[in-house]
Amino acid sequence: MKLTIHQKLLMFTLPIVCFSILGVGYYSYFTARGAIINEIREKMQKQAEDIAVEIDRLCKRTSIDLVTLSELTSIGDYNNNIDFELYHEAEVCRKSIETFMLNFLQRSEVYSGAAYADEKGMEISKVIKNEVGSRRRNLNNRLFFREARRLKPGEVHISPVDVGEDSQGMILRQAIPIFNEIGEFKGVMALDLDFGKIQNLVGKTKIGKTGYGYLVNQQGIVLAHPEAERIFNPLVFHPLGASQFRIIAEGVRAGKNGWAAYSTPDGDHIVGYAAVEVPQWSVAVTAPFSDFMGRINQIKINSTLAMFFIMVIATLGILIIARSLSHPVKRLVSYTRMVSNGNFDHQMHVSSMDEIGELTRSFNEMTMKLKSSQEEIEAWNRGLEERVRITSGELRAEKEKLEGIFVSMVDAVIVLDKFSKVIDLNPAAERLLGANRPDLMGYQILVEPKKFEPQNPAVRNLHTICTPKNPGKDFFKCWEYFDCKEKECPAFQSEEWRCWLLPGTTCEHSSSIPVKGKSELKDCSNCPLFIRIKEKYVPIKQTEMEEIKLDSPPSTIRVFRTPMFGSRGRYSGMVFVLHDVTKDKEIEKMKSEFVSNVSHELRTPLTSIKSFSELILDDLDTMDIELRKRFLGIIRDEAERLTRLISDILDLQKIQTNNMKWHMENIELFEVIENSMNTFSGLAKTRRIHISCDCIGGRSLIYGDRDRLQQVLINLISNAIKFSKENGQIRIETTEVPDGILLFVSDNGIGIPMEKRERIFERFYQVDGSATKERGGTGLGLAISKEIIEHHGGRIWVESKVGEGCKFSFVIPKASVDRI
Repeated sequence: MKLTIHQKLLMFTLPIVCFSILGVGYYSYFTARGAIINEIREKMQKQAEDIAVEIDRLCKRTSIDLVTLSELTSIGDYNNNIDFELYHEAEVCRKSIETFMLNFLQRSEVYSGAAYADEKGMEISKVIKNEVGSRRRNLNNRLFFREARRLKPGEVHISPVDVGEDSQGMILRQAIPIFNEIGEFKGVMALDLDFGKIQNLVGKTKIGKTGYGYLVNQQGIVLAHPEAERIFNPLVFHPLGASQFRIIAEGVRAGKNGWAAYSTPDGDHIVGYAAVEVPQWSVAVTAPFSDFMGRINQIKINSTLAMFFIMVIATLGILIIARSLSHPVKRLVSYTRMVSNGNFDHQMHVSSMDEIGELTRSFNEMTMKLKSSQEEIEAWNRGLEERVRITSGELRAEKEKLEGIFVSMVDAVIVLDKFSKVIDLNPAAERLLGANRPDLMGYQILVEPKKFEPQNPAVRNLHTICTPKNPGKDFFKCWEYFDCKEKECPAFQSEEWRCWLLPGTTCEHSSSIPVKGKSELKDCSNCPLFIRIKEKYVPIKQTEMEEIKLDSPPSTIRVFRTPMFGSRGRYSGMVFVLHDVTKDKEIEKMKSEFVSNVSHELRTPLTSIKSFSELILDDLDTMDIELRKRFLGIIRDEAERLTRLISDILDLQKIQTNNMKWHMENIELFEVIENSMNTFSGLAKTRRIHISCDCIGGRSLIYGDRDRLQQVLINLISNAIKFSKENGQIRIETTEVPDGILLFVSDNGIGIPMEKRERIFERFYQVDGSATKERGGTGLGLAISKEIIEHHGGRIWVESKVGEGCKFSFVIPKASVDRI
C-alpha cells in the first residue's frame, strides 16, 4: 500500500519526534551539566594561566628593562673615567645614571627600586620609590651580587622574594653583571619589581561565590594568598591527610598545568593550576562545587519544561505539516534563498523518496559543493594573508634591528643620497655637528662659491666633512656630455657658476624648489640632464679615509667615506663614518712630552756620573783627595737624583696596578713636616729661599703612612723651591678643620695660569714643558701626591695667580678614637 506524504508524517514522524525530543532533552541535560563543569574547570585553568602569563610577562619585562639599564652609555663612561681616575667626569656620569634610573622608575608603575654597584660591591647609584638613595652600602656579600657576578654577559639572576629596604615592601630583585669592552667585570645592575603588584594580581582572582587564587614557588611556599597568615608558609589544604591533596600539591609545586577535583568535609572542590615560566612559580585557582550547583539544578528544571513544551509544539506542528503538502516546497524555496545569500551551512532534511525528497537531495549536494568551493577560496585567502603578514613582520623586525644598531653606534654616521642630500644621521652625528636631526635632514651639500659659505657652525661642519676635496675631479662638466650652445650657457661662460651639476647654477632646467636655507639657489634633482649624468656619476670607487679638523668645537675627526650602490650596481649615495680622535691626539702628545722629559732627566745624571767617573779613573793616582771626594759626592748626588726619578715612575706604576704597600699608623703631622723641611734646609739656604712653618694643628694625631705623607710634602716643597725666585718665601701652615687637619704650602713664585690649573694633578702633565726641563721634573710628583692623599681619605687642591705664587692645600682626616 502506497502511503501519502500526509500519512507518512502521521504514522512515523510523530512518535519519532516525541522520543527524539525526550532523548535530546536528557542528553542535553547531561551534556549541559558536563559542559558547565568543563566550563568551570577551563575557566579556572584559564584564569590561572592568564595570571601565570601576566606574572611571566612582568618578570620578562623586568629582565628586558634591566638589560636596557645595564647598556646605558653613562655606565661605560663612568667605568672608563674611574679607570683613568677622572673623578669629576665620573661623578657627572654617576649622576647621569641616577637621573636616568629616577626617570625610568617614575615612568614605570611596577618597579620600586634600582641600583648599580661597582666590581667591589659598593653602591654607586641607587633609586628607591622615585627618590635617589642617600645611603651607600657594600653589596659584596649580598646573594644577588655574588650570583650575578658569576653570570656571563647578558644573563640575568632572579633572587627569591624578599623584604626591600626602607619603604619598598616586598620585592622581586633581578640583577645582571656589567662588563667593559674587553670583558672585565665592572659591577652589577639590579632592578626591584614591586611584588605587591603580583600579590594584587593574584588577589583579584574571583570565581564563583567563594573561589580564590594563590601563588606558590617550587619549594611549595605560598607567596600570595587572600589569607595573609598563609603567606611564606608551606602549601597545605584544609584538612590535610588525603592522598588527593598530596597529588594536587605536588602538581602545583612541580610547575605543571592542569586541574583536579578533591573532597573535604565541607564538600567537593575543584582546582585549576598553571606554571609561571620565569620565575618557576605556580598559580592555582580553587572553588567549591556548591558555588555552581544552582546553575546545574536550574538547567535540570529548564530542560524538563523545555521537553514538555517542545513535545506539545512538535505534535501540533506535525499535524499542521501533515495537512499541508506545500510545506516541503516552501522549505525548499526558503533554503534556496539562504544559499543565494551565501549561507551554505544548512542542509535540508530528506524524509522521503518521492520527487520532493530527490529534489532535496540534489539541493543538498549542490549546497555542499558550493560550500566546499567557498572554503577552498577562503583557505587560499587566509594562507595568502598569513604569508603577507609573516613577510611584513620579518621586514619590520629587520628594519627595527638595523635602526637600533644605527642609533646606538658610538661613531657618528651621516648618509647622503646620490644628489648629495642628507637623508639620515645618528645621535652621535647630532652631538658632533651640534645640531638636531630634523634641522639637517634634506640639506644639500653645496660645492659652491664662497659667497654662499654657510654661517651656521653645524652646517659649516657638515660641509667640511662631506664636501668633495677635489670638485674639479669629482664632478662632471655638462658640456662634456651634451652638445650645447656655449655662448648662451651661463655655466660655460662663468666659472663662478661652474657646472649645473653643482647646486649653484642658473641652468634653465633647474627646478623651482629652493635649496634649504638658500633662496637664491635652485635644486637640480628634477632636471632630466642632471639625472642622466648622475646615473654615471661615482665620486669614489671604494672606502677612503682622512683626518680633518673642525673649528666649532675645535676637534680632530677621522672620516671614512664609503660609496653606496644599488641592486643594479648604480651609485646611490655616500656613507660617512666619523670617529673623534681629539683625545687620542692629546694622549699621544702627553706621552711624547713625558718620554722627552724622562729621557732628559735620565740622560743628565747619567752623563754627570759617566763624566766624573772617567775623570777619577783617568787621574786616579795623582788626583787630590779633596777633589776626588768632591767628584764622588757629585756622582752620589746624581745617583740619588736618578734613584728618585725611577722611584717616582715605580710608585706611579704601583698605584696604577694597586700594588702599593701602605704602612698605616698613628703619627704626629708635625714630625712629618719637620723632617720634610730638614730635607730641603741646605738647598733652600743655597737658593736664598726662606722656609717657615706655622703649625697650629700640627701636634694632632693622624692615621696614615708616614713615608708617603712625607713624600707628598717633599713634592710640594720641592716644586715651591724649583719655581721660586731667589730670596723667595715658602710658608707651611696647618690648622684644624671639621673634617680633619688642613695643611698648605704657599710660595711667591711664578704661579700657574687659570686655564691649566684643572689639569695640574694629571699624570705626565706639566704646565710649561720648557720651564720644567730647566728646573727638572717629569710631571709625576703632583699626580702621585693626589693619589696618596685620596688613599688617606683626604683631598688636595691648588690656588694660584700668575706672578704671585701658588698655594697647594690638602685636608687629611685625624686619627679616630678607636685607633688612638
